[in-house]
Amino acid sequence: MTSNDLSQNSKIASQNIKMARFIKPFVKRFKIKSFIWYAGVILLLLICFNSGLQRIINSDYFPTNGDFQNYNVWRRLLAGQIPFKEFPVYLGSGHLLLGSLFTFIFGNNFTASLFASYLLTSLFSVLSVYLTSFCIMGKKESALFITNIISIVNILRPQFIINIIPKDFWIGLDAMFYPHNSARIIRSAVIPIIVFSLIFIFYLYQKKENDEFLNNSKLRLIYITILAAFSGAGILYSNDYGISSYIALSLIFLLFLINVFEKDILSILKVTFYYIVVSACVFFILLALLTRGNVLSWFEFTLGVSSYQSWYYGQSINNKAYYLSQLNYSPIVLIALCIIFYNIYKLFNNKEKFYSLSLRSGGIIYILLSGIIATDLYRMMSGGFNNEFLYLCVFVILVSYLYILICNLFTKIFPRKSSDVIKFVVIIICFFLILPLILNKATALKGERNGEFNTQLGGYLTSYAPSLNTASKYLNGQPIFSTYASALETITGQFQPTGTDYIIHVLGDKARIKYLQDFSTSKYPYAQTIKGEFTPWEYWIRSANWFFYRELYKDYNISFDTIYSFIWERSSKSNTIQANASVKLEKISDSKFKLFCTADKKIQGIADVKLSYKSNFNKSFLKTGLVNKFVHVSDITAYTIYNEPYVNYFIPPNTDDYHIPITLVDGSGEVELDSYPNDATSLSITEVTVEEIIKNPFEKDNIYINHIRPASITDGNWINGVGMKVPILLFSNTDKNSEMLKGANQIKVGDKIIDIISIDSDARWIRANFPEDTDLNSFAYPNNIEVIPLEKNNINSNHIRAASITDDNWRNGVGIKVPILLFNNTRNNSEILKDAKQLKVGDKIIDVISIDTDAQWIHANFSEDTDLKTFAYPNDIEVIK
Repeated sequence: MTSNDLSQNSKIASQNIKMARFIKPFVKRFKIKSFIWYAGVILLLLICFNSGLQRIINSDYFPTNGDFQNYNVWRRLLAGQIPFKEFPVYLGSGHLLLGSLFTFIFGNNFTASLFASYLLTSLFSVLSVYLTSFCIMGKKESALFITNIISIVNILRPQFIINIIPKDFWIGLDAMFYPHNSARIIRSAVIPIIVFSLIFIFYLYQKKENDEFLNNSKLRLIYITILAAFSGAGILYSNDYGISSYIALSLIFLLFLINVFEKDILSILKVTFYYIVVSACVFFILLALLTRGNVLSWFEFTLGVSSYQSWYYGQSINNKAYYLSQLNYSPIVLIALCIIFYNIYKLFNNKEKFYSLSLRSGGIIYILLSGIIATDLYRMMSGGFNNEFLYLCVFVILVSYLYILICNLFTKIFPRKSSDVIKFVVIIICFFLILPLILNKATALKGERNGEFNTQLGGYLTSYAPSLNTASKYLNGQPIFSTYASALETITGQFQPTGTDYIIHVLGDKARIKYLQDFSTSKYPYAQTIKGEFTPWEYWIRSANWFFYRELYKDYNISFDTIYSFIWERSSKSNTIQANASVKLEKISDSKFKLFCTADKKIQGIADVKLSYKSNFNKSFLKTGLVNKFVHVSDITAYTIYNEPYVNYFIPPNTDDYHIPITLVDGSGEVELDSYPNDATSLSITEVTVEEIIKNPFEKDNIYINHIRPASITDGNWINGVGMKVPILLFSNTDKNSEMLKGANQIKVGDKIIDIISIDSDARWIRANFPEDTDLNSFAYPNNIEVIPLEKNNINSNHIRAASITDDNWRNGVGIKVPILLFNNTRNNSEILKDAKQLKVGDKIIDVISIDTDAQWIHANFSEDTDLKTFAYPNDIEVIK
């Protein structure tokens, strides 16, 4: 080595030493736990952001789901309308205020509301997961790590994870990044918000050396005041979860008082009274601010909802809860109860650590107890299930316990710092997994997108844009009264005039009177309702809200339609029918009646029937646990027309004046009234009167009788219900579609008729299969398709055509080298060719030697040298048997 080399190496070494001295302070300051924490927070924000971006690649919507249920109220608040005075707030004030704020931040339009709803759902989901895990483990880094793992796995969903997680837990996991119809995660956010706030305040004041914060009487009073304030505010945040939160928090507070004051009953009562007064004051102050002094409007709305919600929703008797035994006693709920009792035991068995345990164990008790109460209240009040929040939190608790077990085993084998290294590596891997997803969505948003951009909505529509634009021009600036206000109102700059955007939220007698008065007195030039063929729930909506539809049918006629709705124009004359009708009662049992309505003319109409009735309990609560009774209407005549169970509905348990529709076909119709449970209730009907008969607006509408539409699905395999790579039409597996396609041989749109090869189905879809190269574009959604069964085939039942195929082996269905005629293997062709002896075209008759088939084709074989040119496609062939 030369002296120059030594000199060069010396310089390099000197530079390395300087660099090391420069880096050393940064390395010392670098803490892997801090990195895990900050990187984990950023990762969670990216995951939430990814959820919002995914939703706004297009702004398509379903007109009766949660998209516009969210945006309508947010749009109203941002336009300056007063909550509860000018519009009801069905999903709670927290949902209203937070959604409006985020929508305003991201653009103040419908697309911004989509991003806001998905982002808020994701943020509150990860906050719930984090706080639940933190209450179990007590370490913020570990809780954040668990939250990231659950979130990233939930997004990617590898198959082995799907297989090992019990399906009920997916109810909670599915809700993490998807608002669904009722924004339940946003509504349940009152729980994690309160937990986070109390933990933050506790650690803000607590001294590290001891538990002075809760031992100090003055600080304890401050904490009790804060707790009471949050309890009261929670009720306003969300009615269902707010009440559940208040009950759970109050029970935990009572446990706290018992521990602090033990047998001092007077002190417990004093503090409890103080707690109730503070929570009530905070509630009323916030309510007055929110409603700008219109406090009574909140109570009027809430009482109306509570009086209707238990009986109004749903069409099936199986969707109601009658007995306490029908509460949610699933294994997940039982696990939650065990965890609650375990944490109560921890609190009272460690009195010297009561204060340090009160937040974590109390937090778990509060989270789970609130979830259980919300689940069971919803079950008894509406008959449905509201399990998402509870099931998600129980899943997180079990994962956290599993994590603790794994860590304990791991630290016995490896150094403690190695677990931090593993977390570090996993977080880095998660970044590499989520960043490509975000970049793909960002690229999609910047690139050319499918559909048409709508300025008023602020996004791209792939399906509804042309229909909405045409409808907007049709209205020509005139106001419209919609049962489901959505995009048309937004595009035309209108609001649903009553303030209630969805008719299913017109709950309570006063609300219905107000809704109907506005509609009747204002005489709107146009009204809009959903099509029954678009969603079968519209059949239920019509019957369950007959108070409105009877007025609509009397004074309006269908004049225009969009893909999913009818637009009605006010008529200059009434649609009532001059005829007399009566109703005959037939008692089937103590709890069941049939009502036969008969008119004096063979008319096609709907009878408006007034009822006075009462249902009674026959069994006591103490013996059976019976809580609810319901009166159900089965519309027998309507079911025979529409083949949909959604024509059935519930009516109030008792009333002296309630109107129901009875559909008349050729002057007669029938319904059935049942009081449920049948064996525990009785029904008495004191009055039945036909008030009037109204023309049935759908009497001649074949869309509802013998037409169907394919599914409105467009993705990598389908374009508006038409297979991209295979000749298949996709239909939703509804009762009507299943019945219509049963025995179908052909379908028709306009003058075009095509043969069906076969039909198969699963729980969700019906697939109609067609011959190769069949052009199905004319049959794509939203075209109305006529279904032709064999007996109504446009060709005579003994006529057939060869396949229209020409290639190296066939010319218009005739074999080039062999005497064979080729037919598509459809239901129609198979039935006609069964037992065929001869074929005839004009005066020419030929004998059939044999017929064989495969999955796609039917081959009719003939003797050598038979001239089959006359039988080639498109000639009609008569089959002789």
